[in-house]
Amino acid sequence: MTACEITELSEPVGPGLPGDLVDVAEPELQTFVFSTEPEEEGNTKTVYDDGTILWSSGDQIRMAYTVGEFWQGSAGNATGNSPAKLYASSPLSSGGPTASFTVPGYFTGTGSGAYHFYTVYPSSAVAEDFRTAPQTTVTIPTEQTPAEDSFDPEADLMIGYSVREYSSKPTEAIPLMWERKVAHGEITLKNLTSVKGFSATETVESVTLTAQEGAALTGSFTLDLQSREMAASDASNSITVTGDNLSFDGGNLTFWMGIMPVTLTALNVTLVTDKATYTRDINLSSNQKTFLAKKHNTLGINMATATRQAKAYYLVESALEDWSGDYVIARTATTGVSAGTTYAMAGQNGTSNFSSVQTVTVTDNAISLAEGTPLNVKIEASANGYTLKFGDYYIGYIWTAATGNNYLSYSTTFESRKYEWTISLGEGDLVSIINVNNTARYLQLNNQNKDRYCGYTGTQWSPSLFRLSGGSSGGTTPPTPQPASATVTTGAAGSLTQNSAVLSGSFSGETGAISE
Repeated sequence: MTACEITELSEPVGPGLPGDLVDVAEPELQTFVFSTEPEEEGNTKTVYDDGTILWSSGDQIRMAYTVGEFWQGSAGNATGNSPAKLYASSPLSSGGPTASFTVPGYFTGTGSGAYHFYTVYPSSAVAEDFRTAPQTTVTIPTEQTPAEDSFDPEADLMIGYSVREYSSKPTEAIPLMWERKVAHGEITLKNLTSVKGFSATETVESVTLTAQEGAALTGSFTLDLQSREMAASDASNSITVTGDNLSFDGGNLTFWMGIMPVTLTALNVTLVTDKATYTRDINLSSNQKTFLAKKHNTLGINMATATRQAKAYYLVESALEDWSGDYVIARTATTGVSAGTTYAMAGQNGTSNFSSVQTVTVTDNAISLAEGTPLNVKIEASANGYTLKFGDYYIGYIWTAATGNNYLSYSTTFESRKYEWTISLGEGDLVSIINVNNTARYLQLNNQNKDRYCGYTGTQWSPSLFRLSGGSSGGTTPPTPQPASATVTTGAAGSLTQNSAVLSGSFSGETGAISE
């Protein structure tokens, strides 16, 4: 139950005599105070603690109210010029089983009729703008950061409403009822030690669960605050849980999430660590799993047959629609004593206007993460092309007219004339990287002494791009190993007759079960 106390409005200034100047009273800042008490049932709090759900420090709600049939704004009855509002409370200073929310605002309720109060938790789920009252848009985040052994409070969508109606502005406590709209899920990925290459010392970056097409797990929903009915408006069939507070317990990983109630018929699991990506597709058409609202839903997923893809920089072999991503820029020498050696672009060469090089090993068209990490070039989309960056420094081109030399330029300040490039796949796997606002200046490896990359116009060596994949930074799809699958072994048929035979065989491997 939630209670609300209201401070009274100050007395209005009366009208003056004809011809007199009249002082118009400015609205007075007031507060609604919503206080909560522990409940026997209902779980109206926001952090799970061994069977109890507690409010958290920093929690906020939003509140709107009606007088009669009219939603109220800062100037009374809502109009086109003065729409209704959803007022944000001050954040809680501390957590616990009880809470007191202070909602400040200019409350000048007008008209007559019953007073009703409506609240939304968390305040981040809904905006102040309430022009389409009673309907508004609420959001369940697609990316969530759960607390350790609990869910993300920002995903715990609850709708509150007053139990009673009031014929005038109430002075006593106003009890509210809360309705939780989401399903809490406690998910455990099991048996990861059965996946070749997995180590429990890997750092969890994220877990993404993607349901069947059309499922509405997270995203934006239209809420009618009076009926408390919700409908998907821009919903997503996936959720990503970040690994800030997650770690492996041997071969298991447990995390929480908040999603809309859903019945799963298919599920893709993508676990990203600092070393690799683990994926598993599950068909649940014959073993559906339903997540119910206001419930602690548990789910175990056997990851023993997951596919592991080590993080690495993989050779870009086909043109990309969007070149944004993390790369190693490299070229293998084809002539001279260095033939066969691959030189990667390795950042500014001291204070000179070149980029130094570092030798790397390419195995199966990939550069391992261990080698690629210090060489990372981030490519980002810009207005007319792309920018190339080492850390905070843009890589650009500068031409010195006096000497005719072509140099690279490094700067933390972006200028399109110097730091914007176009990218296209050239002959074979070589990539053309051209400065867009000058006569063609190509980012190339010097083919004579091979000690630098620079912005040449002549016949130097165009590089290849190796894009980071197998991790949260994205990238092109690397060569995909065959996932574990069912194996059917057949034997010779026996007892043959004209109309019958005895068949033999065996079955082993993945059955599609979601949990052991």
